[in-house]
Amino acid sequence: NISASGTIIANTFQSTGGDVAGIEFSDDLNITGDITASGNISASGTQHIFGGDVGIGTSPVFTTGTGLMISDSTQANLRLADGSDYIDVANSAGDLFLINRKSDGKIRFRVNNTTEALRIIEDGKVGIGTTSPTKALQVEGDISASGFISTLSHITASGNISASGIITANQYGGNISGSSTSTGSFGRTSTTTLDL
Repeated sequence: NISASGTIIANTFQSTGGDVAGIEFSDDLNITGDITASGNISASGTQHIFGGDVGIGTSPVFTTGTGLMISDSTQANLRLADGSDYIDVANSAGDLFLINRKSDGKIRFRVNNTTEALRIIEDGKVGIGTTSPTKALQVEGDISASGFISTLSHITASGNISASGIITANQYGGNISGSSTSTGSFGRTSTTTLDL
């Protein structure tokens, strides 16, 4: 064994291999240069702190700030695991994938820490303001549009549909109704509008 209370300076530290476990340090190891390994690097501590950019498969390049960069010629993945359940964030051919690998897993978007703004459930339905959407897109609350809303099927509302302009339809029949307080107009795209 070599024991020193001061500094040991050497160009190279090398393990002889064989039955020797390696080179062990029981205290801090401060290195001002690069660490290069042809094998695995493992650490049993609870904190691993890096002072700059971190690259996996590449030398990271960031124009602003610092971060983690993962590079692969086919698909770069970041996996977040919770036991046997995990989610992948992947980049493949310039496309971003957010994949919940659990068969009944959902994707939730939160704001203000606890407020859920949007949810995508396991069959692809999207809910805004609801946690269990039953349609491809279900919104609980008001929807506002400054342009056209177009559909090849039906628009169903349990509340009011209001417009500051004209609501038009290629076809309409007995399903459009109004009251004496209704304002605006309904009509076909190529015919006279129906005033309510």
